[in-house]
Amino acid sequence: MQSQGGLRKVYVQDVIRENAPLLIDVILKGKGALAVAGGAKMASGVRKEVARIFGEALGGDEVMGERILEGLKKKGRYVVESWT
Repeated sequence: MQSQGGLRKVYVQDVIRENAPLLIDVILKGKGALAVAGGAKMASGVRKEVARIFGEALGGDEVMGERILEGLKKKGRYVVESWT
């Protein structure tokens, strides 16, 4: 997608997708944390993409990834601050 200035829009979800192996290493295999701050629509899109990545990394699906995110949230390793 191009904006008026001719530059391609880059969404957070796109960057996460491109860096999925790093995210898996740092969060799932390591003890890293993920903090998301921004608009509610963006935060929802990021959560969906991360859930998909985590679920697939463990041989499952987005539902499995959601359970992983909930576990990380309880441990304080997934934090979201969003607004409308």
